[in-house]
Amino acid sequence: MTVQIGVARADITPPIGIEMIGFAGRDPSFEIHDALHATAMAVSEGQSRSLLFTLDLLQLSAATVARLRQRIAIASGVPASQITLACTHNHYGPAVEDDTSDLVAAYREHLGHVLAGIGGQAIAALQPARLGLGWGQSDIGINRREWHDGRIVLGNNPEGPVDHSVGLVRIETTDRRPLATLLNYACHPVSQRGQMAAISADFPGRATALVAQLTGAPCLYLQGACGDVNPVRMESSYEPARSQGVRLGCEAVRLWETIETEEAEG
Repeated sequence: MTVQIGVARADITPPIGIEMIGFAGRDPSFEIHDALHATAMAVSEGQSRSLLFTLDLLQLSAATVARLRQRIAIASGVPASQITLACTHNHYGPAVEDDTSDLVAAYREHLGHVLAGIGGQAIAALQPARLGLGWGQSDIGINRREWHDGRIVLGNNPEGPVDHSVGLVRIETTDRRPLATLLNYACHPVSQRGQMAAISADFPGRATALVAQLTGAPCLYLQGACGDVNPVRMESSYEPARSQGVRLGCEAVRLWETIETEEAEG
């Protein structure tokens, strides 16, 4: 039985002035450096359908996920239990759970409408697909548990454990046209340090944009176990995010160009 896949994508950039999340003591956003996106991938095998969403956000509470799943389920016909919401763990996006802010509440409501819409679009776009998997390496992450004067501080520890693996799934139509890319890496998106108050998707946003540009397929970023891994460059500017996103994206494109796909059958 052939597996079918469909993809849809939407802008989820919040308005300027919204509260940000990811660092304490930071001002509300004052500008938009680069857009935030949500991407939906629908997967169908026989009578079973599921949806995977990736979002350029830090996190969502269990209650918010439950509400979003119900809204998406109504729009798409996919059971709520078969809907997965995955955040990139972006530290330069909006607060989504602050119930004291009318602006945040309005953004959360808007987010539900957008996700329901692209979930339905992804289902409508289902088509037979070919898949292939490949693994590479990227050195943009470094262990952040540094020993300093007999204590552990946030810093750089080149000797500490870190997983440099880059995982990539190449997805094509049956006539070999690019359909989607799944990109997995483990690193905190904190390239711009703690006081930057411009909305940005940080290095995952730059990496996925590059992959999409060079492969012709939307790219979904799946964050790995990034608990003690920070970027090797962290500065109060966007340049580290741009540079490290390009480095990760180029490795992803290299993998894309070497992966052989097969018809996906359940």
